[in-house]
Amino acid sequence: MFDVNNVSLVIADIDGTICDDNKKISDRTIDVIKRLKAHGVGFGLASGRNTSDLNKFADVWGLDGGFEVLIGLNGSELYDGFTGKNELFNTLTKEQIKEIVLMMEPLDLNPNLIIDQDHHLVKRIDERVKASLKRINRDIKVAHDISDFWKEDALKIMFRCPVERMPEVKKWVLSHPNPLYNGFQTDPGNYEFAPGNIDKGYAFKVFCDRHHVDSNTVMYFGDMMNDVPMFKACGLGVAMKNASEEALSACDDVTELTNNEDGFAYYIEKHILEPRGW
Repeated sequence: MFDVNNVSLVIADIDGTICDDNKKISDRTIDVIKRLKAHGVGFGLASGRNTSDLNKFADVWGLDGGFEVLIGLNGSELYDGFTGKNELFNTLTKEQIKEIVLMMEPLDLNPNLIIDQDHHLVKRIDERVKASLKRINRDIKVAHDISDFWKEDALKIMFRCPVERMPEVKKWVLSHPNPLYNGFQTDPGNYEFAPGNIDKGYAFKVFCDRHHVDSNTVMYFGDMMNDVPMFKACGLGVAMKNASEEALSACDDVTELTNNEDGFAYYIEKHILEPRGW
C-alpha cells in the first residue's frame, strides 16, 4: 500500500489535470506545488508538450529551484532537473510517419506533424489549426502532397478531431496495430502517436534508475489514455474525476473534484499537506 508519509515526488499531467478546461492553472494549485517543494517533496510534469515549453512554467509559476523532472512529447523527451540536461530519446522516423499517415488517411482527419519545436506541417488550415496559431508562435506549413509528411524524421504527429468522433478514431487505431508506433488519446479531441517503445513511463523509468528514485514513493496525476503507463510505473496513480475511461480503469485512486474544481490541489491538501500540518 502506498504510504503518503513517504512520498518523495509528485508528477502531474497539465491539460485536464492541474489546468482547467481553459488551460489555466489556479493560484491555489500553484500554492500547493510550492508547499510540496518547500517541504522537500519534488514536483514534475509529464505532457505531450516539449520540455522547453514545460520548463517555462517554473518562472511563470514562481517555483524556486524549478522542476525536478519533466517528461515531454509523451515520453520521447526527458529534462533532468538534477543535472539540468535535456535528452531526446527517440523521434518518429520517416517510415513510421508514413505508416501512421496512410493508416489514418481513410478517416480524413488533419494530421499535424511536429517536425521540431518551431515547425509544424498540416494537411489543411482548419479552425483547430487557427486556434493553435493564436496560442503558440509556430511556423505552420501546409503540405502540397501527402508524401510531404514522410520526407524527414519528426518529434511526433497528432490528429485533432471532433470529440464525438474520438470513439471511432480509437476503434480504428486499435484495429490497425503496428509495432512501429504507439497511439493514445491525449485530450477529448486529440489523438497522438509516438515511436512504438515510447510512452511517459519509459522516460520516468530512465529518470528513476539514474537517480535511484524508488518509484513506489512517487505519485502521479493524470486524466487520459497516455497517462496509463505512468499510473502503472508509479507507487500511486491518481486519475482526475473528469478522466477518460482508460485512465479511470488503470488508476489506484480518483480525485473527488474535477480539474475545473481544483481537484489536484484539493487531493494534495487533504492527503499530504493537512495531515502533516504543512
